[in-house]
Amino acid sequence: SVQGEKLDLDALKAFITPERHQDAKTKLKHETKTTRVNRSDVIFPDTFLIRNMRLDLDLKKLVMAGKQMTHLRLDAIMNDGIVNNAPFAVQLPNSSHTGHFSLKTGTLDPQLFGHLDTNAFNIGLTLKELRLADDIIMHIDNVKTDFNTSGHTLGELFDNLVFTINARGGMYEYYEHNTNEVLQIILHNTSLTGVPGEKIKLKTHGEVNDTPIQISTDFEDRRDEPGKSVKDISFTTHAQVAETDWELTGKIPLPFQIEGISLHSKWTGERLSSLNELLHLDLPDIGPYNLSGTLNIIDEGYLLNDLQLQIGSSSLDAV
Repeated sequence: SVQGEKLDLDALKAFITPERHQDAKTKLKHETKTTRVNRSDVIFPDTFLIRNMRLDLDLKKLVMAGKQMTHLRLDAIMNDGIVNNAPFAVQLPNSSHTGHFSLKTGTLDPQLFGHLDTNAFNIGLTLKELRLADDIIMHIDNVKTDFNTSGHTLGELFDNLVFTINARGGMYEYYEHNTNEVLQIILHNTSLTGVPGEKIKLKTHGEVNDTPIQISTDFEDRRDEPGKSVKDISFTTHAQVAETDWELTGKIPLPFQIEGISLHSKWTGERLSSLNELLHLDLPDIGPYNLSGTLNIIDEGYLLNDLQLQIGSSSLDAV
């Protein structure tokens, strides 16, 4: 049983792994500022096998890799090297989590399974802390996550991770600084699934400007390139909104910023007028139509290059 006010794993690591000819206090001060999680960090050693154990953990604060967690609680009972449905809870700066996990050791690769419930998840602030995006405004009301993985190191556990995330309720806002307008998407149901070697799949049902929208996106899974610095992620998006099918393909830069993105775009529908309510326009009631081109997002607005437009039997090409 472990109870306490604070456990600083970064400080502990500095003391138990001292470097030769370096003062311990200097090392502690340096490592608590710069310690990061590495793919090679061993979570379950090759010889890891504990037959019977109970771990009752209650910490008000935990510091690890420069990040703080609060109100950490865990009650895990291991019998014959197996943990079944051990409950846990933790508070992060932008979200609170509860769940349970199971662990099976004594095999070639330790196996880890779990379920996680998250309420009031501020995705925008989380992405900013992870240095993936700075100005995304997005929150989710409730998130349920199921996962399983296997391995000894942090990198192996990440590479073998299979996950399914289901979210209910939420909102995404995009501020258009050229027109000072805010595009708000109300999120009803969202799912995100990932399997090693396959594309990560995102599906969303929601509303934009009181118009129902369905979005399906496939993201490139870059876990098969360990050690490489990921600068962008390829994706393909299909959306159905206002009796129109939209398709976007391109790359998302990391860290994310919308300016500078170039997307191959395609819009198809029966009548142009079906877009009027969504886009606040007064398009004529003609069709069917097919529009394609390269959409470039710049500081001053949007550029559509290599335009190909077909309405009924008429067509138009422009560069």
